[in-house]
Amino acid sequence: MGISMKAYQFKVAIKNSKPPTWRRCIVPAGLTFSQLSLILNRIMGWTGYHLFKFEFFHLQLRLMEDNGDIEEYVYDMYDFAEAAITYMNEYMEMEEWFTYIHDVNDVWQHRVTIEKIIMDYEYKYPQVIKYKGGSPSKGYNLEYDMVSVNEELKNYFTVTLGKGEKRRQRELYEAMLLDERGFTASKTGKNVTEPISSYERQLENALLRFADMVNSLCPEPDESRLALLNHDEDTLEYIFDFFEKDELVEIAKFHDMKGYSKYSKDELSVKIAEYILRPEIMMRYFSCLRDNEIKEFERISKQKKPYAVGVSEQLDRIEEAGYAGYYGENRILIPRRVVEVYNQYNTKSFNKIRRERNFLLDCFSAAGSLYGVAPLSVIGEMYNQNIEASNGSDLLTPTLIIKEYENIPSGLLDFVIRDNRFIYYALLRNNGYKRLEQLQGNKSFYIPTASEIRELAVHGYFPNDKRLKQLKTFLITKLGISLEMAEYIGVRIQNMIRSTCELEHLLEMLNEEDIEFDEMKELNQFVDIVNEMSNHTRMILNRGFTPDELTKVESKNPTSGKAKVINFQEAKMNKRKR
Repeated sequence: MGISMKAYQFKVAIKNSKPPTWRRCIVPAGLTFSQLSLILNRIMGWTGYHLFKFEFFHLQLRLMEDNGDIEEYVYDMYDFAEAAITYMNEYMEMEEWFTYIHDVNDVWQHRVTIEKIIMDYEYKYPQVIKYKGGSPSKGYNLEYDMVSVNEELKNYFTVTLGKGEKRRQRELYEAMLLDERGFTASKTGKNVTEPISSYERQLENALLRFADMVNSLCPEPDESRLALLNHDEDTLEYIFDFFEKDELVEIAKFHDMKGYSKYSKDELSVKIAEYILRPEIMMRYFSCLRDNEIKEFERISKQKKPYAVGVSEQLDRIEEAGYAGYYGENRILIPRRVVEVYNQYNTKSFNKIRRERNFLLDCFSAAGSLYGVAPLSVIGEMYNQNIEASNGSDLLTPTLIIKEYENIPSGLLDFVIRDNRFIYYALLRNNGYKRLEQLQGNKSFYIPTASEIRELAVHGYFPNDKRLKQLKTFLITKLGISLEMAEYIGVRIQNMIRSTCELEHLLEMLNEEDIEFDEMKELNQFVDIVNEMSNHTRMILNRGFTPDELTKVESKNPTSGKAKVINFQEAKMNKRKR
């Protein structure tokens, strides 16, 4: 194979992708970040060249290509480094992960985990060694071809060590179009230029120098004056002191706050606290919470101190929205002003609205799992047929559903309403929902029970399905995996079947998790269990019906369309032949 070289093993995952999409890969060292961007694009399945960014959160460092507007780059808290002349080695060995943003305008974010440093990599080109999920550029519907990707990486991205180069992504990409192959990497990987400090860091350094000067003149600090600079511990501002600016921005977006980009981090902390404590904003969010979340909130808020022992899952969504803060592993703070606003507006009429709105949100969540896309009349039917579960509310019409949708904070929405249709977010790219509708044909919509709606909304799957329990028992007793792992694998298999998959994909998933069958007998038992699950799992292509149910529906209504049923028995025979 020739002389070995240094390399890095990465796991590159698209943030918030559903289903999860990631690639495990190895990339030779000594590349610039511009070169690395093209390699990551090809590894993930992106095409062309776009504006990109690398961000090292803990280092407060952003790497881009300078287009003459550095002033804009360094205005916030991040230092700036030119991607085309900065080698990756130094930063890969300082951090455990970083963010890669492909196409700045569309903001496709990837979390890149630096899993290991390989000192004796025997190949001269990058390669993918494991993956999950389809090609993102085709709406995840196109199967990822690891063999052809690795062949292209070998043909176009073979690395030669030397002095390195300074070409930008576009220059590199256009050279590839002219069939120029290979990258020159730096043998040493040492950077000779320092990042440009952000204004915030420059100001911070200036203040530190000023503080040193003051301390040298006045060694005894005025503690009473310093105390005035700190926020009261029982406020949202105090909680936000522990946040990074990016995290505060996410809270602002969550609540649909406008104009947040013009503020510094400290200013933003105060502005967000003022905004989300407005009664109309706070109660709009609290009106979306479930009974168990409200009960836990009330239990904690009635304590004499704002701190509670233990971390409660029922408070996760309240903390996510910025109304509470965790401290260490076992304490949580709910500021007194949050409690005061809640107590002032916590009336019977509010709780009636809350139960109605929360149940509608759960119907939306269940619709995403069962249908992917559906007319609003179907959402109304889900809600209205379970009217007792929603506290005796009035019947919902599409018009009322749209009105309620407009009152839900953006941070709670994983769907849109368009043309009187509910559409799950993941299906928007490349109009994937239209393709799904074509595949579903004119099948009827299964209307779930209230308990099924709650299960899908809270868990994202059916935890009490007896076939899931049977599968978990098999995984524990026959394959010897832990209870926690069996739960994880069982849920993945149920969800994969619900999305319609082949046996081969399930076996590949098990292989990724290092789960193997020692005997053909075990494989046959597994296939039998999964085959039974597939016949009784509510599938998206069947609009929520199980294959068994759909067969009965079709016998009564032959025009309802044909369901795609996984032929696991045939797949099992093919597996035996191989």
